[in-house]
Amino acid sequence: MEHVLGLVRTKIRRRAGHVPNEIPIQELRTMETLKVAVADFWSEEEGATAVEYAVMLALIIAVCIGSVNVLASNTGESFNRSADAIAAAFGN
Repeated sequence: MEHVLGLVRTKIRRRAGHVPNEIPIQELRTMETLKVAVADFWSEEEGATAVEYAVMLALIIAVCIGSVNVLASNTGESFNRSADAIAAAFGN
């Protein structure tokens, strides 16, 4: 890990001519860890790909929309039956 940090520091020195004081070592480690994690995620052949995630998301959204439509329909019918029962109770 120290070798990677040394490479990052060298790149910063080349760009700016020096290592800026605003970037602490811990932040460099965090950024490098994030960069490695993202690179591993994109290069990983196992597991779900972005297309598979998109298909799963589309299916989940379709099920949610279908469920909301069924619940809305059933709720509307229930309110209509209640309204009819109340109207009948009052003799309207």
